[in-house]
Amino acid sequence: MGHCENSEYVINYSEIALKDFAFHSKAGDQATIKRIDRILKELETTPCTGIGNPHQLKHDYSGKWSRHLNKKDVIVYSVDEIEKIVQIYTARYHYLDK
Repeated sequence: MGHCENSEYVINYSEIALKDFAFHSKAGDQATIKRIDRILKELETTPCTGIGNPHQLKHDYSGKWSRHLNKKDVIVYSVDEIEKIVQIYTARYHYLDK
């Protein structure tokens, strides 16, 4: 995988991610909502750097990235450097919480 260049990326959302974002919106935690907005803006240009401690995941989640939204929730996503696509999988819970 590449090193996530500064570029323009298209963001795709899984059905689960859309439901997770709707949950956060309905919950009304303004700090989390603002953080989501900021992270989504960063993912459009710098998916591997920015707020939320972006880091590559390992083992079962190899090839995916994570960023913290708050103490218990993370955004899990992958970056396709060739197609310039960020795929968001989930935006709720921690990736270890199954």
